[in-house]
This record gives sequence, C-alpha cells and structure tokens, in this order.
Amino acid sequence: MSISFLIISLSALFAVPLWTHSLYEDIFRTEKTMIGMDNGAIILGRGDRATLNFIEKANKFISGLEKIHHPLHALLISGVATPNVVSQDQMIESLIRTTLESTLLTSQSMWLKTSLEAARYLAEFTKNVAIEQRSSLVPVDKRSCSICFLTHRLEVDTSKSASDLFSFEGRKKWRMRVEIFQKNRGVQTAWDYHFKDFSED
Repeated sequence: MSISFLIISLSALFAVPLWTHSLYEDIFRTEKTMIGMDNGAIILGRGDRATLNFIEKANKFISGLEKIHHPLHALLISGVATPNVVSQDQMIESLIRTTLESTLLTSQSMWLKTSLEAARYLAEFTKNVAIEQRSSLVPVDKRSCSICFLTHRLEVDTSKSASDLFSFEGRKKWRMRVEIFQKNRGVQTAWDYHFKDFSED
C-alpha cells in the first residue's frame, strides 16, 4: 500500500464525521426554524382569536343596550319624552360610548401583547424567523348606528388582520400567513384562525 493511498484513505475517514456533523447541523437548524415558525404562528393565532372574540362579545352587549335605547330615543325625537326618558336615554348613550372606548383600549392592549409574546418567543427559540406585515393597531373600524347615529360597534377589517411570519434558511424561503376568520357555531358567530403556507424554493 502506497503512502499516498494511506493518506487519502485516512483523510476521507476523518472527513466523513465532519461532513455528517455539518449535514445534521443543517437539518437540526432547519427543523428548529420550522418549529419556531409553527409555534410563533400559533401564539399569534390564539391571541388574535381571543382579541377579536372579546370585541365580538362587546358588540353583542352594546347591541342589547341598543334594543333598550332605540325606543327611548324615538320618544325623545318625537318630542313627547318625559324628563325620566331623557335621563335614561342619556345614561344608555353614555354606557354605550364608555363600553365602546373601553373595548377599543382593551383590545388594542391585547393585540400588542400578542405581538410581543410572539416576538419574544421567536427571539428566544430561533433567530431565523421574523414577524412581518402585522398591523400595530388592532384592525377595527368604528361603525355608527343608522337609527340613533351613535358609534355603536367595532367592525374587524379582515384586510388588515393577517400576520406573516418569514424565514430564510439556506436556499429555502418560508412564509406563513396567520389569518383570522369568522365562523358560525350554531346560532352564534366566533372568530378563529388558520395558516397559509407560502414557502418557496
């Protein structure tokens, strides 16, 4: 056996563990990135679902107040309202306004908390995933009542409610969208979430 053949054989023998270590390290990093993306998406989806369901409950509460308010308001407009009716009308209008503003502030806080929790998780678990295209404000618009013209509900703008997670690992790009949608549960509607995968080579 020649010396050169021995050297080549030994070099190959020592190179194989280094090559397999590098290969497994790449696989491990890729799997960790994908797990991080999935878990980050779940944090966003669950948090956003809770926020929008909170808004939905507040809207239903205000809708119940409006059933009391509209007859009182009709009496007020007709000019036959007693001082007691005027007082009750003003009290319910105040309660509607307060509930709406409180709901907006609380839901904004919940939305930001979800963003921070997802970002903190991703920073601790993997450096390869970032949150993109997420609204900094809770995605709602104020709507006015067609009868009494009070601002009476927060309507979700689904065009602004989706969030994207993005990662670039080697030659593979991963992008996952977290979308919130409304679904019927019997007679009630509720918000839920699903994922869309936009990964590309």
